[in-house]
Amino acid sequence: MRKKLLFKILPTVVLVFSLLLNFFLLSKNLGKKYIDSGVYIRDVIDGDTLVTETGSRIRLLRGDAPEIQFCMGKEAKDRLYELTVGKRVILKDQSGDNFGRILALAYVGDDLINEILIREGLLRYEGGSSSEKERLQTAADIARKNKSGIYSSKCRQTENLDNPKCVIKGNIDKSSGKKTYHFPGCSGYENKVVVEKDIGESWFCSEKEAKAAGFEKSQNCYNKTFKQN
Repeated sequence: MRKKLLFKILPTVVLVFSLLLNFFLLSKNLGKKYIDSGVYIRDVIDGDTLVTETGSRIRLLRGDAPEIQFCMGKEAKDRLYELTVGKRVILKDQSGDNFGRILALAYVGDDLINEILIREGLLRYEGGSSSEKERLQTAADIARKNKSGIYSSKCRQTENLDNPKCVIKGNIDKSSGKKTYHFPGCSGYENKVVVEKDIGESWFCSEKEAKAAGFEKSQNCYNKTFKQN
């Protein structure tokens, strides 16, 4: 009795399994076709994040643009908008991040968007593996050599060009995020300490002002007191 029942339901089980397998393979192929044919970009969030027509977010792989409020942040966003919005972008080297975004190299035709922004100094090259590693590294070298974008004196300063009387340098450690400030007389102040305004570093006129912004005195300033000119 059990054998007869098994023989009766077995074809149904096989049919259901076959249908599910075909559906999975079809979905996979459709997804691959969509990615290969490109994604339509309808907007940008900032200088390194795109928004597709379906609302998905794509972050440019191996690059980091300044926040909008920082030096070159608006320029980076405007340039990314110009290069991608209303166009189809081909994605390569795709992966995901913890924020639900797609990380990828983005191409419009033969143009690699990541490379263009890095070369123009609007995207910091983060290094790491990718199929275009050499191309991206070359672009970063060109940006530094030409002092373009974030590497210009507008964003990276050893002297305060806007207000020479405010000489306290507020720095942010890229690894820990710790904020410290340096003033004349501190070790390395003159040549080694650079204010990188593209990552939120800033100049201050007094220690009180620096502390109010969340910065603390650097260990390089041990036993030293800032004297206002």
